[in-house]
Amino acid sequence: MSQAAPKETRCIFVRDWICPVEADEVPLEVCRVCVEARKAQQAVATVRRAAPTGASSNLAKVKPEAPANLPQDVQKQLGGLDKQFEEGQISFEEYVEKRKSIVESNPNI
Repeated sequence: MSQAAPKETRCIFVRDWICPVEADEVPLEVCRVCVEARKAQQAVATVRRAAPTGASSNLAKVKPEAPANLPQDVQKQLGGLDKQFEEGQISFEEYVEKRKSIVESNPNI
């Protein structure tokens, strides 16, 4: 008897990320460690080798998730905030606080 593949859960802070934690509730400290680890990983320069001739790329098969139906001004605010965080311009705590403020100030979300 085969088991169903685990459901992919998106990160609540950065939509492009898949959360590796398979639980309904994730402590914020776990998110903090994950985000810091990803920032450290992105800071290291790497080179991706070309796939051997004839090999198909799994990356080409991945379809990006459709954006949420949010008001355009909210999308712009959240996108700008995500960019600041990903570029290391703001701390994790500041990112969470600002994102929370944006979401709470927009009752249509």
